[in-house]
Amino acid sequence: MTVRLYYPPEQNGLQKTLDAALDTAHTTALTLNNVTGIQNKPGVVVIDRIDAGGTEKSSSDREFVAYTGTSGSTLTGLTRGLAGSTDQDHAVGAVVEFILDITWAQAILDAFIAEHGSDGTHAGSKPSSIGIYAIDEDLSLVVENGIAYFTVPEELNGMDLSAVHARVITAPTGAAINIQIANVTDSVDMLSTVLSIDATEFGSDTAAAPAVIDTDKDDVVTNDLLRIDVDQIGSTIPGKGLIVRLRFS
Repeated sequence: MTVRLYYPPEQNGLQKTLDAALDTAHTTALTLNNVTGIQNKPGVVVIDRIDAGGTEKSSSDREFVAYTGTSGSTLTGLTRGLAGSTDQDHAVGAVVEFILDITWAQAILDAFIAEHGSDGTHAGSKPSSIGIYAIDEDLSLVVENGIAYFTVPEELNGMDLSAVHARVITAPTGAAINIQIANVTDSVDMLSTVLSIDATEFGSDTAAAPAVIDTDKDDVVTNDLLRIDVDQIGSTIPGKGLIVRLRFS
């Protein structure tokens, strides 16, 4: 679940005015008289809730707009017509207010529920580890893609691969064992530096070059097919038996 939180301004009751007309469907930026008191972070504004004299306008005139940040005197990265309002034209001088609304409130709830159940109990964020007995203890390793496969269960949906470990029963000699974790569904390798067991060692935790997870390719969803590949084995003794542990957070 992707969650976005919206940040409030730095002071209560903050109001600005449009310094340039905002046309329907324009999403690049809206220009204000100034951005003093506005954090350069995602936020929400309402335009034309009141007129320049402070009189409340018709509900059909107001529009709630989300933005991603500030640049110069503009709010950038607009999402128009939020909270049941209408994406419409707004003239120069229109009042822009920074007030709490249902978009802000719902974003907070979404973020809370991503880490907790709807009843408030903590859920979903505890890391989960999976152990895969990839090669029997009396079998020698070979260089091969797909020595074992793993299908992502619903419990890991939306999580990221956060740690990896490999263990052999008989240590390799002459060269290290190198292991890659591939997401077959996404056609990507998940490690930017492979998982290694150095010569004469039994586990990857003592490797001279620790495995590095590619943070652009670490996410998984339900039913993703993950594959364990052996890219290199010991040159004298290849190593026997292989257990791979994957942790998701």
